[in-house]
Amino acid sequence: MRATVKHRNQRGDLMSSKESERPVKGTVLYELWRFAFIANKSSPHPLDWRRFYHFIGFAHGRRSGLSASEVQARLRDYGFDERHAVDLAWAYWHGRCALHVRGSGFLSRSHTSWMKRGGTSWT
Repeated sequence: MRATVKHRNQRGDLMSSKESERPVKGTVLYELWRFAFIANKSSPHPLDWRRFYHFIGFAHGRRSGLSASEVQARLRDYGFDERHAVDLAWAYWHGRCALHVRGSGFLSRSHTSWMKRGGTSWT
């Protein structure tokens, strides 16, 4: 088993080696990692939100299949507590839905096809 090594990120927060494993630059997972690596994990700053919304737009533009539950799990891996990871995962899902809704042809399609992808417990 690999030992967990602690080091400090750009904000000075201690992070484990698991948190700092960098995905390939230019990927959706890299944008999520970048957000998490820099973000204030206890109270996101407006610049943190800007990076998070950039991640959502990037994921949408790349047609990522990343679900809200996968985002939540990765945020937990990257050091966010459960409450913040859940809140951000919901924001991700709602952001992706909003971007989908504004796309062409939305009104001619059933909502169930796009809601089931990251869906909610009530769908």
